Amino acid sequence: MTLASKVTLLRIACIPFFIFVYFHLSSRWLAASIFLLIALTDALDGYLARRYHEITSIGKFLDPLADKLLVAAGLLCLLEDHLLTSVPVFIIIAREFFISGMRSLALVKGRGPIAASKLAKVKTVSQVTLVIVLILNLPWPQVPYQPLLIWLTVALTIASGVDYFFRHRDLF
Repeated sequence: MTLASKVTLLRIACIPFFIFVYFHLSSRWLAASIFLLIALTDALDGYLARRYHEITSIGKFLDPLADKLLVAAGLLCLLEDHLLTSVPVFIIIAREFFISGMRSLALVKGRGPIAASKLAKVKTVSQVTLVIVLILNLPWPQVPYQPLLIWLTVALTIASGVDYFFRHRDLF
């Protein structure tokens, strides 16, 4: 197993630690920091894979899975804590299932892994940002930035899902 894949597996293994800190320690800053640190390791594993020319099929599978698990964990924590409603959480998670299904279909049809698009990377950054902002729940006088950020993230999520669908519609 490559170093990059080990970093990705470590990222997945740290998700329960984030959840524990979120619910059982009284520091939102610590929870947000741990979430951000886990999210930033996405760049590290990608760098390592490219740097050492160790881009593998398992890495192409694990990396987006780790992103999806981390974002879903953050969204579900926020949902349980009543800082987010179920509609945006459902839309975001449903898109992730849909794209994972498309990736599986591509593999079954011998097309190989579907790489993340630039729009999908922007979508992931917006989702990570959303989770961190809502964890911190900072007041921002007279600016309803949280609903705007929520629906901007949902719009980017939908747009990237539609983009994947149209770019790979021949799978269907």
